[in-house]
Amino acid sequence: MEQLPGSYVWSAGSGAPEILSVGATYKNPPLGSRQSALAPAKELSEPPVPTPEYVKKATDTSGAFYKSDGSARPATLGAATPPDFKACNSNNAGHNASGSGFVKNHFEFCRWGYNTLTKLDGQGRVEGQVYFKETEIGEGSNSRRVGVIHVKVTELKVSGVFLDASMTLSPSAAGHPGSCTTVFGSSSTVTEPLKYWDGRYLAYDVNGSEASGDQTRIDKPLTCNFRSNWKVEGPKGSSGWQNGPDQSLRMDSASYLKTIGVEATGAIFNRVTPWFLYDYNDANSRQVAEHIFNAYENPDSTDPWMDKKKIPGKVGSNTKLRRNFPEFNDAARLVAKNNEGSKDAACKRLVKGNSTYQCDEFPFASTQEGAGYGPFSVRYVPASANRSAGGKLGSWYAQDRILHDDEFQVGIDNRGKLVPASLISLHSGQALDAPNATPGAQVQMWDYWGGANQRFSFNDDNELRVFGNGCLDGGAGTPGTRVTVQPCSGANSQKWVGGMSIPTSIPSIFHATSGLCLDVSNRGTTNGTPVILWECTASINQKWRTS
Repeated sequence: MEQLPGSYVWSAGSGAPEILSVGATYKNPPLGSRQSALAPAKELSEPPVPTPEYVKKATDTSGAFYKSDGSARPATLGAATPPDFKACNSNNAGHNASGSGFVKNHFEFCRWGYNTLTKLDGQGRVEGQVYFKETEIGEGSNSRRVGVIHVKVTELKVSGVFLDASMTLSPSAAGHPGSCTTVFGSSSTVTEPLKYWDGRYLAYDVNGSEASGDQTRIDKPLTCNFRSNWKVEGPKGSSGWQNGPDQSLRMDSASYLKTIGVEATGAIFNRVTPWFLYDYNDANSRQVAEHIFNAYENPDSTDPWMDKKKIPGKVGSNTKLRRNFPEFNDAARLVAKNNEGSKDAACKRLVKGNSTYQCDEFPFASTQEGAGYGPFSVRYVPASANRSAGGKLGSWYAQDRILHDDEFQVGIDNRGKLVPASLISLHSGQALDAPNATPGAQVQMWDYWGGANQRFSFNDDNELRVFGNGCLDGGAGTPGTRVTVQPCSGANSQKWVGGMSIPTSIPSIFHATSGLCLDVSNRGTTNGTPVILWECTASINQKWRTS
């Protein structure tokens, strides 16, 4: 905007501005800078009220997310620990164009940028400037309803009429549904001569009491929008306020989160979407990770079958899961009951291949998008894997303060290992085909069409899975044995070597216990040709590729 002669001009941006000499003609800040109105109209004000709609829009607009696997509690700085400002300054996301900064996770926030104040004379010439780099690091808490904002001023330059001026930092906050406060110990503002501000480090608290929280909820949440505001006063008057960009904290008193290292009260930065990840390389929960991966990447192959099934909550998608804490209220108890009922009914329709396996469901039973409320998948997995995966999820809920109704997304780090694909015979170009999901269905060759009954997944348990709960089974492991699909059980008859990782020099699939090869019987080329085990001959009807 054009500035009037005799005015004070605040501007802020992610890049270092051009410093003008006293007497120079003023130039407007470059596009992308955030420029104030004319003083004295720029009064100190609270940031926007952080209604749920406001926070959701800000979160969606930013696209911010963070990854966590529940294996470690997020670090917080501690009340007496100076933060690492250099690390924040080296993060380009900390000075994005919006000025809102970078939310690293629920407990860490980083923002930095440049503020410039210019005083113009009656002819629009520069009488003096104040220029400084402002770095903010935010600290959440797993023990109190307080966030700490650490502020550091560096690269300060002062000229002209501001040489004997003082500068004030006064944070402000607005809350929803109640009020929030900001304070430096016992003071609401800090004012010092400009010459003392270079290198100055200080911190203020953002407080949100339980009494100000939502009294209709057992966890009494309160969202606090906060921002840092600057003003300079010199011999020629006051600059008016430079109201900084806002960011938000969510306070809670969720006693249901309390566990080792996590207290009943806390504060998190909530303008970010959490991504909860399972690592397929973690042997303790690998089978659950595989289940979720297939639910997202190969949903047509999962049980119960549904045409064009699409399961919500995948990382990076436009859908999310919402936590359901069963003891939150009657509605939450009903959600949990319906999830359990639908899951149990679906599991009963499956044949359990191993009596020690448990039926795993996804989306999680602890979400409002579980089996009772939309597309879902069930699969029998080893009980130990089910317990491990459930324990990780529960720990993550507590460590990251995921409240009832909180949104998140789920992903699998599969390291490129799980790649559902069709197995194509080199001699006929036909695909390995499971005619149906009935236990004992005999595998055959059929013209390739790429459907769920022709997509197999080779995993680290040396299984070739199809239809989610079905595994390729070599039976007695003798030459001529018809290969079938049986409920996955971990049995040796279901172990294979090769599969999706077959070497191009010997593209065969070996039955691990017998050493026999997957063989297209009699080199048949018609639909329905049986697939058997046979002594390995390296003939073309024992060679396969993936598609």
